[in-house]
Amino acid sequence: KQFKSQTKKEEEEEEDPTEALDTEQLEEYSAMLNDLGNFADKVQINTLSMVAEDYKSSTSSSFKIYKVIRTHLLKKNSSPAHKLPLVYVVDSILKNAKGQFVTLMEAD
Repeated sequence: KQFKSQTKKEEEEEEDPTEALDTEQLEEYSAMLNDLGNFADKVQINTLSMVAEDYKSSTSSSFKIYKVIRTHLLKKNSSPAHKLPLVYVVDSILKNAKGQFVTLMEAD
């Protein structure tokens, strides 16, 4: 009994690695968005969506990911052809990841 309660206590104290998204991870995500270019590569879009899904229950991390995507979408010097794959990323996140992303995007 003591072992089980200690293990349970340790699990509760253990931090969820997906809770905090650091600057380096955000820069990587941003680079992946840049790599999309003008071509809507399904594999890259799925990868970006899966990363977002990992953070869907964390409000702060979801907000950071959304903010990066939004920044790319609103770049004035970005062509419409470059923005279309980003819209597909947003669509994929809303359909597959859901979580905090739906609320964030509805509010925006």
